[in-house]
Amino acid sequence: MSLRIMEQIKGACDIDILYIAPDKTLLSERRKMHEKVTYNVLQNYARSGAIRRIYLVSNPQVESIIGEVPIMGYFDKLNDFIVSTIHMINVFRNADPVMGGLRTPGLTRRISTIGIYDMEKDEEKLFFSLDTPRETCYIYCVGEKRLLEDGALHKNIVEQMKGKTNDETVDVSFGVFPTNYENDYGYVLAHSPNIQS
Repeated sequence: MSLRIMEQIKGACDIDILYIAPDKTLLSERRKMHEKVTYNVLQNYARSGAIRRIYLVSNPQVESIIGEVPIMGYFDKLNDFIVSTIHMINVFRNADPVMGGLRTPGLTRRISTIGIYDMEKDEEKLFFSLDTPRETCYIYCVGEKRLLEDGALHKNIVEQMKGKTNDETVDVSFGVFPTNYENDYGYVLAHSPNIQS
């Protein structure tokens, strides 16, 4: 079905796919087979350039980030978290940073995931564990007051980025964006050229 859809819109627009992987331990054998085929075919579409990018997200991993989620509204809560994260990343992609910049991933790095980044703890939580990330981009969302008054912020961000460039196989970029919020927060994008197992 996806081939037919892509055939109809070919050339009209770039296609990005968000693939949300279920908890596979709860699937029947038939559904596991369908999920495996879909998962691998869509990744191969991305690698071949038939689609621009596939973003992989794991429901169990998102649940572990959120914490305890009640049964009523379980998927609504997970989906709201995923959608709000994607929305904010898109907002910052279309905004001007006060420092750094968000690089476009290399042409071969079409298999991606997103996540949240705690800049105080220098801790990232990806929505999918990529086997071999080759490019990572950090989005710092900092209150304007702190951007104006915190003299140590620049040094802290530079030190964090230097710590992430120790692995020479991973390209690292970042952007610092002003916000009107009191609390600072962050996002991370990771990209890989390889089909994920």
